[in-house]
Amino acid sequence: MDRLERWVLKHSRYSSHVLLRSRYGDDIFYVWWGSESQLNKFQADLHAFDPNISFTLENGHHDLNYLDLNIKLVPDDINDSMLIPIFSVYREPSFAGVSINGQSLHPTMHKLAVIKSAVNRLLCLPLLHNAEEKEI
Repeated sequence: MDRLERWVLKHSRYSSHVLLRSRYGDDIFYVWWGSESQLNKFQADLHAFDPNISFTLENGHHDLNYLDLNIKLVPDDINDSMLIPIFSVYREPSFAGVSINGQSLHPTMHKLAVIKSAVNRLLCLPLLHNAEEKEI
């Protein structure tokens, strides 16, 4: 996947419209600064690399879920013409709120890893106050 991404970013005539990119496994996140038709042509360039690989395009405009994050672009409170990102934790609609039952036979270190991960997320993500409160 890394080779494909490097090839497309080097050879696509539309790669200059990619402002930001992030990849985790086979999930790729691009911030695009171009028209919708240019985005569709960029996606066609991705498909041209290998016909056996399929790419799904999710155009969130100003609101998109990526992995376990919800990313929104909102007007800056100082400069309304500038958009800034705000983050919140995204949960699937089927999320039950329980990762590992406390009475399960999982090793203690696995149970503690769930808590450590949640605390780390709170400390590392630039969440707004109401998003932090929701996580606590």
